[in-house]
Amino acid sequence: MVEILGKGSFGTVLKAKDRITGKKVAIKLIKNIDHSSYAMRKLIREIILLRKLSEIENNNFTAKLENIIIPSTPLENGDVNSKKTNFSG
Repeated sequence: MVEILGKGSFGTVLKAKDRITGKKVAIKLIKNIDHSSYAMRKLIREIILLRKLSEIENNNFTAKLENIIIPSTPLENGDVNSKKTNFSG
């Protein structure tokens, strides 16, 4: 199940279902980012803010940041080899 929830300056937010847990998740798909130091600072600032908001108990307004997946090389079938950073627990 994939549905577009919205688009922003860095990419598209998708609604999907985690194949392992079955939970609904939001995925921010970032494409074609400008690799300037200004754009990188904005992206890092957004990640830090989402992480801090994720730590607030009973926060029903923002999604919990659980993982950051950094694609390293695209494969033929559209999957990616990736590095995963786990922010939960």
